[in-house]
Amino acid sequence: MPAKSLIKFQCVSNHWLSLISDSNFAINHTRRNPTPLVSGIYVHSHWCHTPPLNDQVLPVSVAGHCRNSLPTFSFLDRALSTSTATVTVTDSSNGLMLCCDGDGNYIVCNLTTQKFIQLPKPNDIISEWWSQYYPYLVFDPTKSPHYKVVLHSNSDYPNASRLAIYTSECASWKYVDLVPSIDSGRSAILNGAIIWMSCKDWKGNCSRHEHVYSRLDVDAEKLAVTRVSSDPNLSKYTLYFGECGGRLLLIQLPTHDATEFSILEMDTDAFCWILKDRVDFTSLILPYKSSCVISVISIVKGTKENDLAVVFYNRGKVISCNLECRTMNVICELSPDEITSFARRGLYEYSTQFIESLSPV
Repeated sequence: MPAKSLIKFQCVSNHWLSLISDSNFAINHTRRNPTPLVSGIYVHSHWCHTPPLNDQVLPVSVAGHCRNSLPTFSFLDRALSTSTATVTVTDSSNGLMLCCDGDGNYIVCNLTTQKFIQLPKPNDIISEWWSQYYPYLVFDPTKSPHYKVVLHSNSDYPNASRLAIYTSECASWKYVDLVPSIDSGRSAILNGAIIWMSCKDWKGNCSRHEHVYSRLDVDAEKLAVTRVSSDPNLSKYTLYFGECGGRLLLIQLPTHDATEFSILEMDTDAFCWILKDRVDFTSLILPYKSSCVISVISIVKGTKENDLAVVFYNRGKVISCNLECRTMNVICELSPDEITSFARRGLYEYSTQFIESLSPV
């Protein structure tokens, strides 16, 4: 049964409530349903840093449901009632979400079950410089019911990277210094590893200069750095960098005013990009416009094995483009008040996926 239905079934009787709310039941359910589809996407309005958290995120349903049917973050109010600091949603992973505030507090929550835990504050993080850390949530229920939160910082470590790693199994933090330092850039989590893609010259043509790929195996706490001199498949304008269906994907525009985007998949053994698809969005261009600016929000997996959909924003509309069927559907419209803070590029960096799950926190 879907996780959302099981939550409702808790109201049937005390026996069902006791059974479904048991952590072992939740772990087994997650293990037997390891790859549920994405139900929605929460887009963080990064120019609006004022409480409450619900006013800062825009829910977008990708499962055909009404936007109002997606769960809210209101259950976090009791955790944040004593804090006036700004709270943001920073990452998500297989049904869990990571939030943080300006006081250096981190919260892991499950939107489906409305449960959360506030992590103990790492010893060397103080409010004056908490923002110098980049947080990541690493959780793979097919391997373990436990998750890890990784904080990465190059600050004050010119030749090394400092990591603070929280393990839910031990409920504690540990600190790791890695050499060489991680070249921070675009990042994604793939198969239990954090991969950073750093470009030597973001303003130049990416096909002509060096890229650095840093791969951190979180469980082994080992860092591997690979330098690639050039890659002819790359172009200058990146719209998306992330994981979907166990693959690392990149979406780029060949030129700023192009009317099609390219979808590339990484060969993680050779750290090179392979062109998988090109999508023409000429139909979105209005007669009085010579070009069409889009902002990719996310890529979501469909019901079939190779079925992928690119979710992007264009002129007040959130559109889903199915790559297999070559269809484009408007899944919701956003009011002018909602879209004033949208960036033209890199919108995916402010978006987190929502997957229905019973995973305990």
